[in-house]
Amino acid sequence: MFDWRASTNVSVADAYWPVPERLNLLGFETYGYSSDVPLPPSVAVADPGKPVELRLRANYAICSGEIFTYHDESFAVRLPAGAANRSAHGRLTEAFSERVPKTGDAGLRIVGVIAMGSGKNLIMEVMVASEAGFSLPPM
Repeated sequence: MFDWRASTNVSVADAYWPVPERLNLLGFETYGYSSDVPLPPSVAVADPGKPVELRLRANYAICSGEIFTYHDESFAVRLPAGAANRSAHGRLTEAFSERVPKTGDAGLRIVGVIAMGSGKNLIMEVMVASEAGFSLPPM
């Protein structure tokens, strides 16, 4: 969970998740990241003539092998008013920004949904089709 509400001079703030990798963890197929992953932020400044104070409270988990640790951290940075200078981390952020799924019509459509079982044993099967076809879909 990301909470940006304590930020000042910000109308909208969010972090975007790059497409995860398919991983095998303890014999189970899952999705995640095998190394550090910067989450490219998107911030809309309310008044560009005033400084911005970004305050983020983040609840997240880090998995390493068989160890899972949960974190509740707070981060803050103050940015002066005016045009920003390129950060030393700019290229890294741009590289991971390219891995964030784009919005819009990807040519996918749901062609059927089947619900089986009930209660805790409920399984939902969703069938999709793509105009471009699938190339090794990680399903």
